Amino acid sequence: MQRHGRVIGIALAMVLAVFLGAPRPAQAVTDDEVEAGIKKLVAYLFSQQNPNGHWDLDQPENDVAHQGMQWGGKTALVTYALLKAGVSYQDPRLERALEFLKTAELKGTYAVALRSHVWGRVPDSFKPYQQKDLYWLIEASHKVSSGGLGWRYVQDAKDFDNSVSQYGLLGVWEAAKRGLPVGQGLWKGVEDHFLAEQNDEGGWGYGGNHGDGSRGSMVAAGVTCLFVTQNYLHSMEYKTCGVTRNSELQKRIDKGLAWFGKNFSPTQNPNGGHYHYYMVGVERVGLASGIRYFNGKDWYAEGAKNILSDPGNNPVDRAFSLIFLVAGRYPLLVNKLSIPDKDWNNRPRDVANATQWVSDEVEREMNWQVVDINTPAEDWLTAPLLYIASHEALELTDEQEQKIKRYIDLGGTLITVADCNSIKFTKSINDLMAKLYPQYKLQTLSPDDELMNMVFKIRQNRMGVQTLNNGIRHIVLHVPRSDLSWVLHSQNQSDPTAWQFFANAYYYATEKGRMRPRLDQHFIARSGNGGREITVGRVKYQGNWDPEPLSWEIQSNFMFNEGKASIVRKVVDLDKLNESGVKFAHLVGTGRVQFSDAQIHALQQYAQNGGTILLENAGGQGTDFVESVMEMVMKAFPNDRLRPVGPATPVISGNGIGGYDVSQVVYRAYALLKMGRMDAPRLLAVSVNGEPRIFLSGEDLTEAMLDQPVWGVFGYASESAHRLMSNLVLYGSQ
Repeated sequence: MQRHGRVIGIALAMVLAVFLGAPRPAQAVTDDEVEAGIKKLVAYLFSQQNPNGHWDLDQPENDVAHQGMQWGGKTALVTYALLKAGVSYQDPRLERALEFLKTAELKGTYAVALRSHVWGRVPDSFKPYQQKDLYWLIEASHKVSSGGLGWRYVQDAKDFDNSVSQYGLLGVWEAAKRGLPVGQGLWKGVEDHFLAEQNDEGGWGYGGNHGDGSRGSMVAAGVTCLFVTQNYLHSMEYKTCGVTRNSELQKRIDKGLAWFGKNFSPTQNPNGGHYHYYMVGVERVGLASGIRYFNGKDWYAEGAKNILSDPGNNPVDRAFSLIFLVAGRYPLLVNKLSIPDKDWNNRPRDVANATQWVSDEVEREMNWQVVDINTPAEDWLTAPLLYIASHEALELTDEQEQKIKRYIDLGGTLITVADCNSIKFTKSINDLMAKLYPQYKLQTLSPDDELMNMVFKIRQNRMGVQTLNNGIRHIVLHVPRSDLSWVLHSQNQSDPTAWQFFANAYYYATEKGRMRPRLDQHFIARSGNGGREITVGRVKYQGNWDPEPLSWEIQSNFMFNEGKASIVRKVVDLDKLNESGVKFAHLVGTGRVQFSDAQIHALQQYAQNGGTILLENAGGQGTDFVESVMEMVMKAFPNDRLRPVGPATPVISGNGIGGYDVSQVVYRAYALLKMGRMDAPRLLAVSVNGEPRIFLSGEDLTEAMLDQPVWGVFGYASESAHRLMSNLVLYGSQ
């Protein structure tokens, strides 16, 4: 089945500062509320279906309001909205509507264009019907007073209307995405028209006989149409690095986006009516440009909030409302990082095309987005992948560098791409990573690595992909050659490696598809009631003692929000553990460690004096670290054994410590794949002076505490990890 394509449009840094540099507004609406609203709209639209299976009057001549010109268009619009909402074309209710649309003699541009949208969401067996509608729309386009091509309400009408012209083009575009041929002359004619019609301030009006100024819905129409023609007429112009900012078409698109950045409203169509129709235009511009904020507002969150309270009072408006809620809700796969005054967008379609290809491959609708380097790193977590590409050396301020590190340390995966195989960019990435992570080194990714074999088996690393690995996961993937961004932008699939790499990266960074909707929680912020202060010791030694530096920040926020404790984090040297004053300590590692006699003695004294420590194999892979700490424990307590922690122990039951019952836990998908069905915690412990004081977890808790999906981690799911770690802290603090 042909999936929906997406065009790309990116405003340059000067324009994007208007949108992306905006402060984060408070969450306007939750994903659960959106989902409930979608279900209500679907139910309403089906309740309005007439006995003949469609949503129009029985005969065109009965459509007095529009003289029958757009008869059938209501059914096409509602059917498209329901298909977009996930209703199967095989649903008996939609089957009746599709049968109507197959045979209905439509004569209005809106109606035919919307029917073309329907054919774009059903199997190839419907393709002949789309071919027929494409011919109709091509015949209906005509030379207009602007000097370009446009459409009017019916096929033989003269001059144009920008609203109708938008839908005429969108209907043609639906057919083109299906692989049906469209001549370059049509794209060029429509582009000439919308360029000629653009007002000085960057907007568009209805045009034609209206003679009016810029309106929000028409600015959305103009920008959208230029995005489409940019795709079909100008894609090959971006092969040379550094030309994007000088593109005349891009400058005109930027002017339209600047108008949106100044005038956007989520509650009304600026200078116009037809609010719900306007919001679908906003959705097209937002998704095509990747821009999240217009006029300081998150267009989807704010728009969804208003639409839920005002979905319209008729099937047309409610169909538009449904389209908006569904399309903007799709999860984000990639955030493309914009860097002011830098060539960060040499290939405007790279991320969009990659997202679309992966969406088609996994049969799941996904979006992408642009994020500005001057916005909080927490905002970038809306997508599991952060993408940076340029041919220039990456020159950042210390603050900007730390934001990139924070995104990574919060559990994100960074992909960097050397445009035009730039050696300067690659060197700057190497220098940056050496500065941010001196303990690790970029290394060539082995074809045997799990990421190279997630779904597609990439036998040779012809792109030279390098990885920075923290011992648990790939935190950075750098592509120094093959000009990956150009391959994606130009849609060159003669060698599938680039596309397969992106699909594997999707599976890896989402734990094989565990994606969150756009409005879902992506970062656990502190917002609760806190509790008594407890100091947690983060144990330092010569080795990989801190692979995930921010895991305890997230765990602390979780415990604060749950009212369990206000955690104070303190780094303590292992050989001075007994002098630290902390009651609970956490020692993690990812590989073989040779502990000194002084460190072993410190552990012994700490436990004998009533301290509690968790020894954790972060990431849960291999046995090297587990064997190392077991040797240390055996030397410290040669007469004691590590034993399984029973369900009656407070660490498991939560009794007496104000904790949680974690006698049943959830493991990550990777762990279940390796060990089979399991729902009991697998802690071991050594009792000192009659009480469990040294706990050992061979399974991961650290990565899980970040609450971000990634494949290859053997351990607990996030919620279980948060609760189990909370119990350990509360038990140790008694």
